[in-house]
Amino acid sequence: MATETIGPGHARRPVCAAHHGTFAAVQRDHANRVIVASLEGVIVGCMQITQTPDVATGHARLQIGHLRVVDGHRRTGIGAALVRWAMHYAEVRECVMVQLMSNQQRTDDHCVYTRLGFVQTHYGYRFHP
Repeated sequence: MATETIGPGHARRPVCAAHHGTFAAVQRDHANRVIVASLEGVIVGCMQITQTPDVATGHARLQIGHLRVVDGHRRTGIGAALVRWAMHYAEVRECVMVQLMSNQQRTDDHCVYTRLGFVQTHYGYRFHP
């Protein structure tokens, strides 16, 4: 995954100690999972899923984040398969919704999400202190 292109406006950062610490924290947190896709023993995609309580409904929702597919394996259905896996996981866990965010410039990805039944409902904002 280290050679994967993140997207327009995102610089590749080398893996560092902070990444290892964050991954260890995700492993300890039962609400978070890192899911990988592999072909012939080689990781070709991954995503992070986070199950959170939804105070509006009293149930849980599932957030898909950091969905990546390795260059050279895009447009092969790997990303869609990961999302479908998360959708099934959410159904089994009785989540009321699955949500994700996507870079506005990744329009090919948006088409995949729409085909899978996702609907664009919100604008996203970020603040980096």
